[in-house]
Amino acid sequence: MVAHAKCSPLIAAFRRYLATRIDILPETLCAELAVIPDEAPPSDPDAVREIFVRDLGRAAEWVFAWFDPVPFASRLFSQSHHARVGDIDVVVKVAHPRNAHFDLDDLQPPAGVSPAAFESALADFRALLPALTTFSDDIRAAALLAHDAHVFDGLAAPRLWPHLCSANIAVYERCRGLADPPAPDPDLCRAVCLAWLRQALHGAAFPVDPSPANIGFSRDGRVIFHGGPYAVLEEPARSELLRYLIAVAGDNVDEAADRLQAAIGLGAHGDGAALRRDIRQMAPFRDGFRGLQPVPRPSDASFSEEVLIHWRIAAQCGCGERLTSFYRGFFTLSSVAHALLPDRDLMAEALRDLRLIGAFHDIQELVRPSEAPAMMEGLAMMMMRMPEDMDRVLTAFASGNFPVARPAGRRPVEDRSSGLLCVAVVLGAAAMAAYRLVPAAQFLAAGMFFAAGCLVLWALARRG
Repeated sequence: MVAHAKCSPLIAAFRRYLATRIDILPETLCAELAVIPDEAPPSDPDAVREIFVRDLGRAAEWVFAWFDPVPFASRLFSQSHHARVGDIDVVVKVAHPRNAHFDLDDLQPPAGVSPAAFESALADFRALLPALTTFSDDIRAAALLAHDAHVFDGLAAPRLWPHLCSANIAVYERCRGLADPPAPDPDLCRAVCLAWLRQALHGAAFPVDPSPANIGFSRDGRVIFHGGPYAVLEEPARSELLRYLIAVAGDNVDEAADRLQAAIGLGAHGDGAALRRDIRQMAPFRDGFRGLQPVPRPSDASFSEEVLIHWRIAAQCGCGERLTSFYRGFFTLSSVAHALLPDRDLMAEALRDLRLIGAFHDIQELVRPSEAPAMMEGLAMMMMRMPEDMDRVLTAFASGNFPVARPAGRRPVEDRSSGLLCVAVVLGAAAMAAYRLVPAAQFLAAGMFFAAGCLVLWALARRG
């Protein structure tokens, strides 16, 4: 057992960090460390007042229209107050003054952690500590997220008041949180996974610790990440990671091994050969995690679990550190999603959504009519819901309970528009495949897509 009581905030934070290193620690130890609360006693009010005077030149009651001196939450490295800027409700985060006096030499490995694993984890935690104890990283990331929010409608940037922010103070607009009542909305949880995956693979920054305390929603339901630390993946790692995840989702073991090796940056020999061999020989019932199997697949492992098993294999081969930030965020978010909706693998669903959005983006790039962006975004949302809608329809047909309304006294009329729509979808899919797989066939793809569009318009006209 790991003792949790009366440990310092730094030790508690490091042990919570270790709980996400399922690549180098036993699953039972990670589960034990994960229950350490992200809580600490509030700082002395006079010390908090000194921070406002030093950083903003005035006490908090003179900075805000209203400020509650009693924090509603006190975490390991900061505490949060309710306040108001004008008529807008905000959350004011204040770094604990004691953060400046942390000494990493006090950290010791818990029982069950090897010296090599401890040194690797300590080096990564040391690099993250400035982003954990101050808000400088959060403020920089907010600007990057604002840029990404302009090109991805599922994301909203956290609204900050820069003139009221400093390394020790962050002022955010108050928003609904992921953990707020009522019960978790499956669509919102899925949107969080999609937003995080999109940021990790295509965005300018993604949160390494996407916990419920750091996730919120805008008034129109878009996802807001408002807590670091943040990281960014460089090319070609992010492109290879996307191809790797697609291969895992498709149960293509050889392709997954090759793409992961490329993402990590290994050659075909040495550790790379060992990584390929061990991934191909991976057995979920032997190498898997008992607590991370929300939805069985033909391979007897969830998509999320397979990805994490591969992370552990890479760590055992000594080559997984390059992607530690991505895997820690993936593990944290998949655990949160599993706790909220244990009967679904939301990370696998988010990957399908991301691929669908990418396919519609390719269509936009190919066609570029003036109304395409708005039209294609709506179609993408519709296509995301299509598998679930088709499943309900087929289930109703199989049970014989599918309602068919027909006006009395009229003969059934054959409706060919549905068939035309199906043909249009097939042509559009073939056009995308030709465009992506055969560069010389771009003109053919454009012609096929034009024909698909004509069929759609004809079918809609017949329905009208």
